[in-house]
Amino acid sequence: MKKYLLIIIPIFTCFLSVSQLKSQPVSVEENRISAVQLFNSTNSITTAKPLDQLNFSGIAGKSFQVLDASGKVYTTATLKPLNTFTVAGALGKHSIMITDTKGKKKTIKTFTVNAVTTIDDGGYYKQMFDMYYKGMNRDGDGEGAFPIKWNGNQYHVFVPWVLDNYHTMKGMQYFSPAGKDLVDIMRQAQRDDGMIYSFIQYQRNADYFLTRDKKYGYTKIIGDKIFVRQPTENHPEYLFVNTIYDCWKAAANDEWMKQNLSAASKALNYTINDPARWSNRFQLLKRVYTIDSWDFGVEDEYTPDIGMSSGMIIDKDKSKFGVFFGDNTGYVTACYQLAEMLDYSGDTLAAIIYRKRGDDIKERLNKLAWNGKFFTHFIDEDSTVIRKLGVDEKSQIAQSNAYSLNRNISANQSKAIIETYLNLKNNLPVGSPGEWYAIYPPFQKGFGSHQEIWQYMNGGVGGHVPGELARGAFENGYEKYGVDILNRLFELGKKYDNKVYFAYTGAVLPPPAKPTYKSLNIAALANMDFWDKGSTESKPWMFTEKSGDDLRNLPTGNQQFAGISFNIIDPEKNSRKAVLAVANR
Repeated sequence: MKKYLLIIIPIFTCFLSVSQLKSQPVSVEENRISAVQLFNSTNSITTAKPLDQLNFSGIAGKSFQVLDASGKVYTTATLKPLNTFTVAGALGKHSIMITDTKGKKKTIKTFTVNAVTTIDDGGYYKQMFDMYYKGMNRDGDGEGAFPIKWNGNQYHVFVPWVLDNYHTMKGMQYFSPAGKDLVDIMRQAQRDDGMIYSFIQYQRNADYFLTRDKKYGYTKIIGDKIFVRQPTENHPEYLFVNTIYDCWKAAANDEWMKQNLSAASKALNYTINDPARWSNRFQLLKRVYTIDSWDFGVEDEYTPDIGMSSGMIIDKDKSKFGVFFGDNTGYVTACYQLAEMLDYSGDTLAAIIYRKRGDDIKERLNKLAWNGKFFTHFIDEDSTVIRKLGVDEKSQIAQSNAYSLNRNISANQSKAIIETYLNLKNNLPVGSPGEWYAIYPPFQKGFGSHQEIWQYMNGGVGGHVPGELARGAFENGYEKYGVDILNRLFELGKKYDNKVYFAYTGAVLPPPAKPTYKSLNIAALANMDFWDKGSTESKPWMFTEKSGDDLRNLPTGNQQFAGISFNIIDPEKNSRKAVLAVANR
């Protein structure tokens, strides 16, 4: 089974965040009474986690207070021989303060409160949690991010792609604040018309991108980095807004959120104003024909010859565009998220505009692409286009249906999509590891180097899809199915290297029939000797001077190689010509 290493897994959106003890030493303060023991039900402690119940004894006085790291009192009680309180408040150094019989206050104990997201059932789900966390945390250090130095400033990102950084952050937001730094970079690099670049490219392949994107300016050197917009993509803008929203929700940083609102508005407005991104016919987001949200386009009779990498670039006038539903469900969610942020910031009029835009796009998309069971993958703008891709395109289930479960679609639509996946689960092709396909069934042709069936995006089973599907199942009353998805993915990970891969082979094809072979006589067409023994009639051996790099020892006459019969020409009997050589020279 082919496997591709998974870099990002947005699985942790399916898990409940809980706190775990993280040991850190606490410095001893001079005014602390060292004889006071702070303990839980079993041990004396110096660190604790939120909601722990702690005890201390042996102190005389009127009352005690417990203060969190911000100095806020969260417990006040009369002193007793045994005193109990529940840990709460801001993380960091907490203090226990008593008021003695003379009314004097003094700190008698300090301890550190910390919290780390985890699940620990002592067995199966602890192991599952660890596998999924390791898959997201690329550095294995709890931060999961790597540094980017740009324009003299240091940033940390999970992945230097807007898409990958956002989907990784869905899980890593419970462990690290690094998700927002790519927003800060892309906000500063944002093009004047509002476009957001897809990724940051280092100096490698700079000439390729600069040459490829010369016409439309999709690649630009900004400072010491190269910023690239994949021309086929129509998701960086809404993902930019998704990331701002999730970072705000995770950290409650109101000021940071507010400083991004202008860039977020520009990004969403770019999408509906650029003729390469917006369909005047359907009044929906558009793109060239790609497999789901991937960045390589179809290469068929409708693909214009517009330069190198025709399948990776676009021409606003010559390319054939259409509606991919996943761009639109993602954009609708971004409109609602931006509206919420604007409302919170006091700009209610702008919030109304974006909320209305989201409603309108959702309504138009449902009329065009919803088939009653799931969203149709792609609908061409030009109704005269008839694709010949070797598959019934209307039957294809694309992975963004799983993502759309978590993008403000209706409850009935969510239920229909989940039932579609359940039906697929019960009717999987032979050898399939699960129903989490990038697209199913695969294209038989039309995607060049990416069209190998049941592999990668063309019918491969994605390790990045189950998290979204499980999350949608949990949100819509299919809890057993959600657990089943996570369990099966975990078992798949244990089977292959104790990790989740990005893509697995989607089906095992039956072996081909045993071939039959017939020898062809090429004596009259041969034009080269086995080696440079010499004949003015034959070509010199492979145009090379490497001595011994030839076929001089190949036996002639009737031979068997790998069980196949050959009749090898004897060059001495055919004017020293026994090889048929072809070359572009």
